[in-house]
Amino acid sequence: MFCKAALITANKNTIPDDPEKFYITSGLRIGTPAITSRGMGVPEMIRIGKCIADVLKHPDDEAVARAHPQCGTRVVQKIPLYPHLREVW
Repeated sequence: MFCKAALITANKNTIPDDPEKFYITSGLRIGTPAITSRGMGVPEMIRIGKCIADVLKHPDDEAVARAHPQCGTRVVQKIPLYPHLREVW
């Protein structure tokens, strides 16, 4: 899968009431704290979610994966991490 090329970060997690043993992780977690702490909201999450879904729908398509870092970069550039420090630097 080309998730690394798409700059998507996720981790494996257990699922509540999962019949598998506790050391078998059946779930995939994609966190949003970095998104919300940056001040992003629903519109940005919809855009990011569409990028993630597109990569997951086409796991073997390198062209799709390589197109998505630009997708995320465009969203991130609109809402800088420390906007109040931009004027200082």
